[in-house]
Amino acid sequence: MTTRIPSRHTILAAAILALLAGCGSGQDDSANRTKATANSLVTAGSSSTQTTDGTLAPSSKAASSTQAAIDTRSISSDLLATLLLQGTTWDGQTPEYRVWPAWPWRGSANKGQVDTDTLAHTPPLQGGQWLQQVDPDSRHYRYHQASWLQDSPVDGFAYPTLDTGLDLNMISEGSYQENFLGSQYFGYSNGPGNTIFNLGSQAQVRVGGTGNGRSGEDAASDGQTLMLDAVTRPVAITAGQRIPLNQSLAEWRNAQGDSVKLVPMAGQTKGQVRLCLDQQVQNVKRLSCTLWQVPTDWTTLSALPTYQGLRVVDERDDRQRSWQSSTRYPVYKAATVSSRGVRGDVLAGVLVHYVDTAPALIGPDYQSWSAVPWNGPGPDGKPLSRNDGVPAVPDVEGWSRIDHPGRTEPGQTHYTHAFENFLSHDSQYLLPDYIFTSQTVRLGMDVHMGRFFEGYWDIGFFTPGRFLYSVDGEATPGRPLLTLSTQASFTTGDSASAASPLRSASNYTLRAGEVVPFNQALQHWQDDKGNQATLKVLKGKAKDEFRLCLDQQLPAIKRLSCSHWRIPADWRLDISPEFKGISVADDRSPVGGSGTLYWQTRPEASKNLKSVKTLQRKALIRQKALQQR
Repeated sequence: MTTRIPSRHTILAAAILALLAGCGSGQDDSANRTKATANSLVTAGSSSTQTTDGTLAPSSKAASSTQAAIDTRSISSDLLATLLLQGTTWDGQTPEYRVWPAWPWRGSANKGQVDTDTLAHTPPLQGGQWLQQVDPDSRHYRYHQASWLQDSPVDGFAYPTLDTGLDLNMISEGSYQENFLGSQYFGYSNGPGNTIFNLGSQAQVRVGGTGNGRSGEDAASDGQTLMLDAVTRPVAITAGQRIPLNQSLAEWRNAQGDSVKLVPMAGQTKGQVRLCLDQQVQNVKRLSCTLWQVPTDWTTLSALPTYQGLRVVDERDDRQRSWQSSTRYPVYKAATVSSRGVRGDVLAGVLVHYVDTAPALIGPDYQSWSAVPWNGPGPDGKPLSRNDGVPAVPDVEGWSRIDHPGRTEPGQTHYTHAFENFLSHDSQYLLPDYIFTSQTVRLGMDVHMGRFFEGYWDIGFFTPGRFLYSVDGEATPGRPLLTLSTQASFTTGDSASAASPLRSASNYTLRAGEVVPFNQALQHWQDDKGNQATLKVLKGKAKDEFRLCLDQQLPAIKRLSCSHWRIPADWRLDISPEFKGISVADDRSPVGGSGTLYWQTRPEASKNLKSVKTLQRKALIRQKALQQR
């Protein structure tokens, strides 16, 4: 489903063709991790017990359909089945199905916070769970849960990846889906007393790996696999039962003493539950959990539980290390956009944002990234008048986009941000003799946050890629988010020509919560021929707007190119910034002219973008209707 981002011409063609035709409070596990391991996390007063044949005895209460999915001591078997059959990870995600990082954690699970003081020597984790169909011709599936290092390893810090797989033998009829929503199994006919699946007699643990892969499968690819056998007969998960919390539901062992326990645990807030694996394999002792928020009055027919990240407690060197995801978004002292400048996380969010707008050739009313001749440098002013529809000065267009230069190295963090200006398609025919040298400048970046999703096709429409942010630790005040490197490059005229390098004396790091001042050179690149480019931020037309600008002196070009952005006061990194168009100030002296000409996107163009998306949705609906006939 994941594809490379096509060229603007491919996107354009697709768009034209289409237009035509998301408990109670449990005790903290970190403080009692050793005791929990030794005692199999037993909680007195469970409402269900395991029989000798592996089945769970029915609750004395009514069927789960008339009970809460979560109470203080247990969860419904229907909920457990849903959690075990729902994936959270895949290679290239949508914002609704992201992998959350788990950050070094200080304090109890429910009252703690991200430990920013340890980030220099304790890296964050990434992980989740997914469902694997072992054999397409059978009902053999495997539940996987894994965690691995999110970023490049910290020197001297060892964190072996554990990818644990539990065999599931499906009994209930259902449908397995693996698409952009993630891998999951939807069971049918799960009435009270019907067995949904059996926990299999075997488990496997993949140990090792660097943890820098794009998925859990990659993270443990260079490790070794341990095979474990069930201690008791396979456990049957049957609808209408109660599953005790904080108690080992099933256990697998081998002759070497390695063991894995499946332990549903109480959550940290009302309606939250943890699906945990208590793992003691080789020299690793680790409790890892996926966190889930369950809607009130949840049933198997209601919305899926919401994934909320990881909780990991790792025992090493006679101490415990804890990591956890958090839904609490940090509070910053500085405003997103103020009279002094722009917050660092705002600028980082813009630099990794692919402008998702409509191609210019859709029509003059929808040229949302086009800039028309303007009567001054902006951001105020107005467009120049036209005589009989034929402009004296052509329109120009521009892009603000992010590219992954090392697609063959998915574990790398290197990207580029491109500034591009060129004559509009219509102007090339209306004013064929007008000289406007096209230009593309690429700025090297190292991105220390999120994951890049390349995009996907859906019935003729391409959804461009963008970074997917977590709502927790990477936005912690002071955390490095993005570094503008010392390397840049440019091309002028023929875009197919070889790029010429530019260099800067040092790099520049953007940090969450810190203010980037207006009218200050953030980074300057140059070569020994006098070619140069300077990145800066300038004020916008409104209080919540700003311009990201590149001042360029290149062959036949003296030009200031800007992309315009609106950032609301409550903006967060997991929200796309609002693109407002572009502006260009072009000194005509390098091409034999005089003075400076100005271009800017019409204010109404960004409003028309909504109209374009409406047209796209309507066209998509029409296409689907035609296919169903």
